[in-house]
Amino acid sequence: MAETLAAKTLVKPAPLELASDYYLSNFELLLKGSVRYLDIFPNELARLRAAYLACSKPSRMLLVRLLSRKGEWFRVNKLNYPEIGVLEPAIKGLEQAELISLSLPNTGTWLKGVTLTELRRALLKLQQRQASEGKNGLGCMLDFTLFQGKSINGASKETLKRTILALGPQDSQLLIDELNSLLGIDWLELKCQRLLDGLLLLYFGNRYQDLSQFVLSDLGLQCFEVTVLDKAHRAYDSPEQLNVALAFNHMNQQIEEAILAKKVLDISLLLEQLNAVSAIPESNPLLERRRQKLLTLIGRAAERQGQTTLAISVYSQCEHWQARERLCRCLEKQAQWRALTHALLHLCDLAGNESQWQIIERIGKRLLKKLPNGKDSKFASPSGHGEAPDSLALESLMLRLQALNESVPGRQGAPPAIALQLTPNGERVELRVAAHFEALGYRAFFLENTLLCGLFGLAFWDIIFAPIKAVFDNPFQRSPRDMFTEEFVSRRQEAITARLDEIAREPGAVIWRHFQQKQGLANDWVYWENLPQQALELTLAALSGARLARIFERMLGDLKHYRSGHPDLVLFDAEGRISWLEVKGPGDKLADHQIYWLNFLSDLGEARVCYVDWATAGECK
Repeated sequence: MAETLAAKTLVKPAPLELASDYYLSNFELLLKGSVRYLDIFPNELARLRAAYLACSKPSRMLLVRLLSRKGEWFRVNKLNYPEIGVLEPAIKGLEQAELISLSLPNTGTWLKGVTLTELRRALLKLQQRQASEGKNGLGCMLDFTLFQGKSINGASKETLKRTILALGPQDSQLLIDELNSLLGIDWLELKCQRLLDGLLLLYFGNRYQDLSQFVLSDLGLQCFEVTVLDKAHRAYDSPEQLNVALAFNHMNQQIEEAILAKKVLDISLLLEQLNAVSAIPESNPLLERRRQKLLTLIGRAAERQGQTTLAISVYSQCEHWQARERLCRCLEKQAQWRALTHALLHLCDLAGNESQWQIIERIGKRLLKKLPNGKDSKFASPSGHGEAPDSLALESLMLRLQALNESVPGRQGAPPAIALQLTPNGERVELRVAAHFEALGYRAFFLENTLLCGLFGLAFWDIIFAPIKAVFDNPFQRSPRDMFTEEFVSRRQEAITARLDEIAREPGAVIWRHFQQKQGLANDWVYWENLPQQALELTLAALSGARLARIFERMLGDLKHYRSGHPDLVLFDAEGRISWLEVKGPGDKLADHQIYWLNFLSDLGEARVCYVDWATAGECK
């Protein structure tokens, strides 16, 4: 039976045992990686960096431990790091460097940091002390508001917290001062979170990688391509740009946290803050992309809060697909037909794949039906719409829509289908179908998106990791920052065109070279664990260079979109001819982008959808 999953086992180095101060070494790699930005470091970041470097090793170890934890307030008696030793000198060193402060948190933070047992004990002590001293103070006020007929020991933490906060900011803080004194708790506050935020942004260039990435690398769990990381290729070239990047990062985090907590956002205030931050003297494409992403995030929040008019204003400031699509939907919701017509024309210029064209088509059809004398025909003539708004724009839009079936590949209709009735055995339906075709003499591989994506990644590997300004921030990247944007192709057009020509002439050479040289290295396109060499050999033997180049040209049209939707199975008959099969179990149906891929691949080989029904007891396959 031909293999249905990758049989190749990658040989990885044995995991290493981490040193006790591994986290310090990793943090200082962040510092080392930021050296290329030293000449444009904002003053505050430069001060914090210098203060950190002047500290003793135990102080630096403690600070990194604290920065790696959640929050900015910590109880000293809860800190326990045996590898550091006695913590008092380390704490004193950090305080002298003004990287931490020893003080008392606000009431809410303090209440979160103490246990119910501690809170009850402190309140009882305060009550007993004031009773014995005969004083009328905060303890008596607390008794009066809470403990009428109820003991302190009978109250929950939430009840105690709510009652203390009800005293008001000033009195509750005075009470907390007394309670903390009775418990004898020392607290410290981080004063350098901005240092970590800045270093993480400069080193990783994103918000999803952090210090844990070093651990994965140290353990030998991930290996990466070597990229150029120097001053000439950095993302920011001035202190102003760096400050804007940090501000954008902070705003993004605040908005996402508020959305997650289901808080109502002040959209107008957010826009004021964003406009104040983004007024930079020089242009930076990376910062502009981040500004537009923030605008889209704010626009989506406005939509969720029912502020559609404000969302329209926000989306109108953006030029990328997601925001302009939302703009069209908001205009449709408000029945602004004239504005919608122009917005759809703009959206046509941004569309890069069949799914996006389909969105335009569907909104356009609804628009036509809403106009006076709207027709149910697919694309009615504008002359029948009487007082249709901006008839020239409407006619232009319909001409664009009418050209869809001729100009957009992969829209030929429903792909060929076959039906199978199989006996269930607990395996995935795709594996059952693969076994069925193997029994018929085919070689079957269940690879989904990994085959064509893997071929693409191998064919363009050196171009993907070529040294381009502002696309590589750290040595742990699986692809450049602009991999899934239009800029990836436009900035490398000459090299891509030459590679397509090379593949059309001799596809195997560059693919096999990279397959051998880059084995096991991380690449967003190549999933080594499910990319068997036999499947590559059969595919390259079955597809001519010209056909493979056509597949890559399609993918290059929209790398983010076309990396998914590929058929589940690739089959090879006894003569080595290739065919593709999308498998659908009972009740499942084809998605639009799967239909487009099957129709496209039908020009290169047989491409079908297989609908599977499970045989019941007593039925034959």
